[in-house]
Amino acid sequence: MNLKLDRILNYSIYLLVFLVPIFWVPFFFEAWEFPKQFLLLSLSLLIFILSLAKAFLQRGFKILWPFDILVLGFLLIAVLASIFSVDRIFSLFGFYGRFSDSLLNLISLGLIYFSVSRSSKEPDVKLLKALLLSGLLITVFSYYFLLARQSNFNLVAPSLEGLAMFLLPLLFLSLNLDFKKISLAFSFLALGLIFLIDYTPSLIALGLTAVFYLVFLLVNHSQGLRGENKVVASMLICFSAAAIIGLSFDLPKSFLNFPREVTLSYETSWQIAIDSLKSRPILGSGPGTFFHDFSKFRQADFNLDSLWQIRFDRPLGYFAEIVSGLGILGLLAYLFLAFVALNKALNLKIEILIFPLLAMLICQASYYQNTASGFVFWLWLAMIASLCSKAKEKKVSFALAKKTLQGRITTLIGIVALSFISLAAIFFVLRIYSADYFYNQGFKKSAGEEKIVLLKKASLINPYFSEYQIILSRALLNNAVLESQKPARDNQKIFQLMVEAADSAKRATRLSPNWVASWETLGMIYQGVQSLAIGAEDWGIKSFEKAIELEPTNSLLYSKLGKIYFAKDEFDKARNQFIKAETLKPDFFEPQLFLGLIKEKQGDVKGAAKSLERLQNLYPLNSDIAFQLGRLYFNQRETDKAIAQFQNALKINPNHLDSLYSMALALEKQGKRAEALTYIKKALALSPENQILKDKLEDLNKD
Repeated sequence: MNLKLDRILNYSIYLLVFLVPIFWVPFFFEAWEFPKQFLLLSLSLLIFILSLAKAFLQRGFKILWPFDILVLGFLLIAVLASIFSVDRIFSLFGFYGRFSDSLLNLISLGLIYFSVSRSSKEPDVKLLKALLLSGLLITVFSYYFLLARQSNFNLVAPSLEGLAMFLLPLLFLSLNLDFKKISLAFSFLALGLIFLIDYTPSLIALGLTAVFYLVFLLVNHSQGLRGENKVVASMLICFSAAAIIGLSFDLPKSFLNFPREVTLSYETSWQIAIDSLKSRPILGSGPGTFFHDFSKFRQADFNLDSLWQIRFDRPLGYFAEIVSGLGILGLLAYLFLAFVALNKALNLKIEILIFPLLAMLICQASYYQNTASGFVFWLWLAMIASLCSKAKEKKVSFALAKKTLQGRITTLIGIVALSFISLAAIFFVLRIYSADYFYNQGFKKSAGEEKIVLLKKASLINPYFSEYQIILSRALLNNAVLESQKPARDNQKIFQLMVEAADSAKRATRLSPNWVASWETLGMIYQGVQSLAIGAEDWGIKSFEKAIELEPTNSLLYSKLGKIYFAKDEFDKARNQFIKAETLKPDFFEPQLFLGLIKEKQGDVKGAAKSLERLQNLYPLNSDIAFQLGRLYFNQRETDKAIAQFQNALKINPNHLDSLYSMALALEKQGKRAEALTYIKKALALSPENQILKDKLEDLNKD
């Protein structure tokens, strides 16, 4: 019985190690992290239960000192940080679309640690071979898509940068793994791929680890390198040369030019992490909540960055993420655990694990952690623990003795409890993942009833993800807008869609009250229906005020709040918000445009025209400015100047609907009805259900 259980346990671990890096399923919204998380959570639970069953049958269990205590301590800190998190749901499941920053992910990795660390007393070469075979398969597939298909698709991560950071530690594993042709093939293929990707942090990590490894060889073989060590040293010199050449020249970019991953800068990542640490120093803001820290602590000068409208959900560096998410306790616990593992491995000179682990730590310092890289790190940690720990056997023979009545009852209770927990966990996981299938299908659909049905189904199956509610509310609003543009519009249906959109956005704010996107969406819903629902403006103001509280340096939020005040004719309040928006981002044209329009509303039409003329000099390719300036000229009966501006707007954007309509009005005023008719027809082609355009077409067609 024990022999069969050992086989099942070992094969399950081998299967997990081989599959996690390559598992990719296109049925989910996020085809990389979500499937890997599903696989990791399911198989880690199964493997842990098998490990418990093995210990149960042996009527005893091991305590590996000091690793078990350090791992349990780190996991306990993560649990406490999740309990006191600014968003418990995101801490439990991870930020949507990423998931690898969740408490569930850490628990899965912890289960893998406790299972693998007790599976063998020697380095499990078969386990490492399974990992390297997976890496080789990934590398071959990546070359095929990179060179033959001219695509950056790979099985590890959505970006080539993530692929490079995953392959790099495996390079150093291949140097000492007795796998001959497979190891050699992987080494050269992976090195070439890392060189072609040309990602600076991966090249730095490659060079640093290679240098440390060379120093290690020289110190421990002072009488000269021989045999295999000589081959390893030669490979390390190749690694170092590739890193130096890659850092010095941009050779690959001359024939491989793929979009680079958009990431937060290293400096901004640590600025936000440190500011977050000052706010919540002990346990941080919780796992998976960097989105909150980014919004709250991003500095005003970030508005000058070209990426200023992106809300980043991860820093550039896993250590920075631990600082913000788990606080000083989490960082110290993680670093101490990694230090003990490296120190123990160095003392025993376990080269097959020392430098892969060192390379992984350098990568974690300079790049965020995904599911595949996190799994490999904890796998190596478990193997080091099994080799370097002081194992203490704890017997519980009386409680588990099958011959006693207490032993039989304990056995029965244990089997029933484990079965129930397993089935409940599997059912819950399947429900979460099936919901994402429907969400993915709905997200791909264009606006319409089918999209609404699929999104509602996803949110009913999984009511915990605020992301589902946000996208559903926006889809409902879009349907309401489309319905309002129909000639025979159904006002009752429009009202129902508006109510459902607002309710869905409200649910998002209840699920994630500290996620600025929830409040911004709710504000946008109210802003979109302010002409159709009494009091919507006030609700929109409160929503944007909450969003600004969560993200106080975002110029766009102040501008949106200002537009609501502008629509309410509260021009002094609107001006204050637009001034704040302009102060935060001086090159943001929208606040300056509305400051000019406020002058018009308050009777200073000439002043408004001068403001817009000055603004047009700064932004000559902005169609909205040209249109508004043309409208001002038209209202002052300067028709020729108005037509010139409308023409300017249409040169910039031929599909600018307002300019097409206004051009028709201006030409009609000059008696050029045939030309006006042409512009109305163009406008109707863009908005065929627009009743105003239809009425104007009918009017122009009259003799």
